Amino acid sequence: MKTNLLLRVVTCFGVLCAMMARGSDAQLCPGPSTVTALPTSSSTLSVPTGSGVLLTAGGPQIRDARVFRVVGTGHRYRLTTCGLTTQDTIIAVTRSCAAPFLGSVVANNDDFCSGQSQLEFDAQAGVEYLIVAGWFSTPTASYTMTLSRLSVAAPLADGNATCSGATQLLANDTRANELVVSAAQPQGNWYSLNVQNSTTLTLQACAIVGDPLIEVLSGCGGAIIASNDDGGGSCTPPYSAGGASRLVVTLEAGTYLIRAGSYQGTPTTGLLTTTVALPPGVLTYQGRLDDEGAPANGLFDVRFNFYTSSISTLLRGTYTAPSVPVVDGLFTVEIPYLSISGVTFDTDRFFDVAVRRTDGPGFVTLAPRQQVGVAPLARVALNAPAGPQGPQGVPGAAGPAGAAGAAGPAGPAGASPFTLSGANAVYTAGNVAIGTSTANARLRVAGIDPGTGHSLNVSDTLYTFPGFVGVGRATQVTGAERFGIGSATAGYAGMYITTPLGGFPFYGYTSGPNTAWTYLDDADNWRLHNVGAGEIFAIAGNGNTGIKVSPSTTFALDVGGSVRCTTLTQTSSARYKDEVRNLSRGLEELMKIRPVEFLWNDLAPEDVRTKHDLGVLAEELATVLPEAVARDAKGVAVGVDYSRLTVLSVRAIQELREINEAQRRQLAQLEARLRALEADRDRR
Repeated sequence: MKTNLLLRVVTCFGVLCAMMARGSDAQLCPGPSTVTALPTSSSTLSVPTGSGVLLTAGGPQIRDARVFRVVGTGHRYRLTTCGLTTQDTIIAVTRSCAAPFLGSVVANNDDFCSGQSQLEFDAQAGVEYLIVAGWFSTPTASYTMTLSRLSVAAPLADGNATCSGATQLLANDTRANELVVSAAQPQGNWYSLNVQNSTTLTLQACAIVGDPLIEVLSGCGGAIIASNDDGGGSCTPPYSAGGASRLVVTLEAGTYLIRAGSYQGTPTTGLLTTTVALPPGVLTYQGRLDDEGAPANGLFDVRFNFYTSSISTLLRGTYTAPSVPVVDGLFTVEIPYLSISGVTFDTDRFFDVAVRRTDGPGFVTLAPRQQVGVAPLARVALNAPAGPQGPQGVPGAAGPAGAAGAAGPAGPAGASPFTLSGANAVYTAGNVAIGTSTANARLRVAGIDPGTGHSLNVSDTLYTFPGFVGVGRATQVTGAERFGIGSATAGYAGMYITTPLGGFPFYGYTSGPNTAWTYLDDADNWRLHNVGAGEIFAIAGNGNTGIKVSPSTTFALDVGGSVRCTTLTQTSSARYKDEVRNLSRGLEELMKIRPVEFLWNDLAPEDVRTKHDLGVLAEELATVLPEAVARDAKGVAVGVDYSRLTVLSVRAIQELREINEAQRRQLAQLEARLRALEADRDRR
């Protein structure tokens, strides 16, 4: 089938043919008209039940939601319900709301600590935010949450971030393994997105390793207008649990910068997916089809293949219109935007046309490809007679450089075993030995330089000689030293061990059968372990310390064994105390305390189990002297401060002395009366 094609393409994009639905009558989020002040340290927000409002923040639905209005102060804040309730909570921070949807979600979280929630967000100065709190399921009780200002300022947009160095992002794009944050790339990946008309952008980040964070900036290097850390979404294995961020934001026409990074710069890898809502219009195609030199008639299938350029082989999308009626060679096809899967028109696109009779054999592709711009465009007949030649146009930009020419003939071989590659000398025939004739490694260095005493010097930074390696230091402190670090700076100097894939950095010691090591675990506890004694020392991230036990959440120091010291002093100066008064409790309360003897059971610290001991029961003592009872984070009695019993005992002894003195005076009076009676009897 020979074909000639006359076509006219009418394209409608954005505001030219369709407007995005706005929902002008959307219900605003319920909440107070007044603004809650952000604290300079911390404050408590109450979340009562009974609002009956259901909201969505790009993740699980927030039931019985409560909304608080705040205005940013240029600081970072932490919002948490951890340790404050047993309810299954959800919290979010957003820039806008049209119920039931939260727009421009900054951050949200469902299960940070068991069923409770925690998030951090940067409150830009003068910007209004909505704090939304509610329940994952049906609420059963009210709860409170703590809002705390952290000791870091809210970061501004990266001043070095410009669109010139960013990768252009297509409207509906998936970037596999391009969500990468590492020491060499601490900010992650930068992308630019060109939006031709008002539309809705959805970003979904799924991390295989780490905790992703996504941001949208207004313009190249502009301010952050939307960001999200834990927005949830549709991530499935192998993506890590909790490693999902999602935001939905409405964008006007313009150029935007997108950063795919991570929370606090933690090493992260994964997947970034971008979706831009397509306008609800159509692409109208009108053409004329000739068959064997005459206008075609009948039903034809017409297929359109869309590409990124006139020569690209990367197919961006396709659309086939079946059984299109062609009358006297003329036909029309309307292509709905939403039916062209994978194609957006944020830049020029190219397409080819293929036709076949509906009941005929395979498609015939017509040439050449046609261009569809981002503005309305019409094309005349491809085979129409040529018109008169127009004036000379402006010279176009220089084309790309041509392919490199064929390599010249090889020169004669040199006498050296090394070959030159640019300014580098290369040897691939075998091992290299310096200072010895035994080349039993890729590079072996033997002996020392008589002038410096070194075997190896790398950029005056790394030095080696027999039995010693030095970094920044070329000499040993003592002859027993095997590894040393030196620094020429006046500040801190030392060594870090990093494990970007989530391992535990450690430093170990061994001498004969004796082995010990220190390491940082995944819960931010620094631990010291000895092979013979097990774990002997640990410091938690909050500073609490454990000796022979894990650090306690209640006590700053927890010891799994006996403590011996010459003197133990407790702070007690009058300078530190207000409202000092005599103790009103004493002998009566002391008599209510029940001394007991007992055996420690399997719930006690390991070193005292089954041992006989004596003391009091914390639960009983709490009813008499609650100040002497220590409780854990849940309020359960776990220990007794016996030193406080001493104060109660001192007061009881004083009361006994007062009773004794009163009885002694009474006895003296009775003895005097007795003597008087006896004297009177004798006189009679």
